Amino acid sequence: MSALTQFTVASGNTAFSTDSRALFDKNKTLLKAYAQGNTSTTYTIPSTVTEIEYDAFWTNKYLKKITLPAGLTAINNNAFYNCDGLASIVIP
Repeated sequence: MSALTQFTVASGNTAFSTDSRALFDKNKTLLKAYAQGNTSTTYTIPSTVTEIEYDAFWTNKYLKKITLPAGLTAINNNAFYNCDGLASIVIP
């Protein structure tokens, strides 16, 4: 079984948006999930994000570096659970 590598959201969707690697609420203030099978080693969370959902990056084995936005106010439990390769989190 292969893991999800990207998200696609229909242009008329009123609840969700995406940058292909992550799924967000419509206004990109809540990062709901990151594609577990995406092989990118770095990811910069968009500046509009203020909250990272529970288990959002769950078990992504490829990410090595994440850059958080300055306006981030909440990281929910287990947001980076089992991200064994994650070596660097940049906090502004």
